[in-house]
Order: sequence, then structure tokens, then C-alpha cells
Amino acid sequence: MISEQSRAVVVWEGPGAPIVLKVNDPDGRDVAVPLTPTRALALAIKLTQRAVMTIKLNQWGPGWPG
Repeated sequence: MISEQSRAVVVWEGPGAPIVLKVNDPDGRDVAVPLTPTRALALAIKLTQRAVMTIKLNQWGPGWPG
């Protein structure tokens, strides 16, 4: 099970190499899941949008401009 303390990173070493989502669990368990380029981009967009919203809410509150 992936906990909130787990860390995830997408790794790509260049042309011809697979795109891999690596999850490191605080208990020392590691999981690597290959991603298609389309899935990797969709995941990046989702995570970036969530991060931007969190930053805006933390900075300006629920009534932030935009």
C-alpha cells in the first residue's frame, strides 16, 4: 500500500529509454511502473494543476484572483 509518506518520481534517461514511475515507500519497499509517454504527460498535467491550485490557495486563500 502506498502511504502519504511515500515519494514518487518519474524517471526518463533519454531517447530509447522507458519512462518509469518509481515509488519509494518509507518502509523501504520500492515499486517501478513503466509509463507510456501519453500517460506520463497526463500524470504530469494532473500533478502540476493540483500543485498550482494548492500554491494559490495557500498564498491567497479561497478568493484568489483567477
